[in-house]
Amino acid sequence: MEFADLQEIEKALGKGLPRVLRTLLVSDGTVTRFLEAYFQEPILIHVEKHQEQLGSSPLAIELKFCVDERILIREVELQGSLTKHCYAKARSWLRLSRLDREIQTSFQQKQWGIGELLSDRRVESYREILGFWIEGAGEQQVVARSYRIWIRSEPTILIEERFPLGSYCGESE
Repeated sequence: MEFADLQEIEKALGKGLPRVLRTLLVSDGTVTRFLEAYFQEPILIHVEKHQEQLGSSPLAIELKFCVDERILIREVELQGSLTKHCYAKARSWLRLSRLDREIQTSFQQKQWGIGELLSDRRVESYREILGFWIEGAGEQQVVARSYRIWIRSEPTILIEERFPLGSYCGESE
């Protein structure tokens, strides 16, 4: 079930979200840098999947591309280097034709977060939050969101981020 705003998520959960998670869910900055600042530890980006393929019809609607366009699919886990906590998992679909060759190469050479790379390369972009949802139950429950990143007025990247609720509960407010 998708939710339009955070109040709907909190109603479905039956409790309020931790403030840090509320902030993350509506943020349009780089999640990696935010996590490092908040949790005061370096964040490691573990790339679990990094695969090029031709786009599919459902993605064509979200990213407005031709079905035969090359797409990079990336799945990563953001993990605290000291605590080993998983703070987020993300799945991304990137329109390679809309990214400069230098950015494409950087993804191959280094463990970059997408927002971090775009910021480092000074790529102007706009982030459009598409929706929020809840997955799982109990200790496996996650709060998630999806958003599109527009580059040069074109929808270029689609991202789904999942934040394990247990990693944020009990944090000092």
